[in-house]
Amino acid sequence: MSSTAIRAFGLVIHSNIPIPGLENAGVLAVSDVPLCLHLQAERRLVSRGAVRSARVLRVTREPDDGAAPALVVRHLAREQLYHFEYADGTEFVIDRGGTSVHGTWRDGATVEDTATYLLGPILAFVLRLRGLVVVHASAIEMEGAAVLMVGPSGSGKSTTAAAFALNGWPVLTDDLAVIVPRGDDLEVVPSYPRLRLWDDSVRGLLGRSEVLPLLTPTWEKRYLPLGAEGAEFTRRPLPLGAIFLLREREDSGRSPRIEEVPPLAAFPEILGNLLANQDIPDESADVDFRFSSRLVERVPVFALTAHADPARLGELCRLVADRVAQLPRSPGAPSEPAHV
Repeated sequence: MSSTAIRAFGLVIHSNIPIPGLENAGVLAVSDVPLCLHLQAERRLVSRGAVRSARVLRVTREPDDGAAPALVVRHLAREQLYHFEYADGTEFVIDRGGTSVHGTWRDGATVEDTATYLLGPILAFVLRLRGLVVVHASAIEMEGAAVLMVGPSGSGKSTTAAAFALNGWPVLTDDLAVIVPRGDDLEVVPSYPRLRLWDDSVRGLLGRSEVLPLLTPTWEKRYLPLGAEGAEFTRRPLPLGAIFLLREREDSGRSPRIEEVPPLAAFPEILGNLLANQDIPDESADVDFRFSSRLVERVPVFALTAHADPARLGELCRLVADRVAQLPRSPGAPSEPAHV
């Protein structure tokens, strides 16, 4: 069976079909072990008996929704597999080493729908199985370094990243930031050249939502392509230069604003924005504690409060750029990708 070779999130991915969003990724790889990906509609991945006997690791429900779970994550110990089952019938099976992913979707869904899961929680889980650290963050290139915008879902990471992109700063990644060690430094790995945005964000940035294409035919979300129309994409890993923790937007004369966050105060927030470790049995919390401690000790952390008016996002971008320009420079930009 033929396969398509893709590079994204620091991985070399061999897929049986093209993955929407990854067609033009072409980033440098930081892992020598390829990921084999097989997607096929209407295919049973796990028997009902195996599902019943599996250990349930996590059950997620939508807020105020007493219906079927939005997501169930299981561990099939005998097969050494992880099973992700979404309420719409989309399923993924991932091997213990994070080297293969099988996915399927049900009638009425599309491969674009499936890709929204794959390029988010599924690849985050794969990366953690490989021992890589994944942070809930978008990343921008400034002064030869990567600047993280950190926050949970709904905090405005993608909207903020899109504002930077439209104002001339290249983007490394949207929503998931992979961080790898390189000597004494930490580097942020690029993902793929798209920013995913809700309609109201697109309207706030560009005036009309229809100017950007839909992410899927069945979902009211759109994407800003990077590497075109002035919105640039960085394809090489960059040293981590600063972290901005996104705060709730304010309709205030004090916003936008930046405030320094001491390491002790930043530590629990960084720890809370690490992804996927809660689903991996026997994963030691010491790994995340050590990483978060190293991060806040070596990288300056700030709180960033945007104004509620989207028209003032350009002001926020310039404020961040001015602060990053004042930070001490690292000895030099990386010339080779980090390997793990």
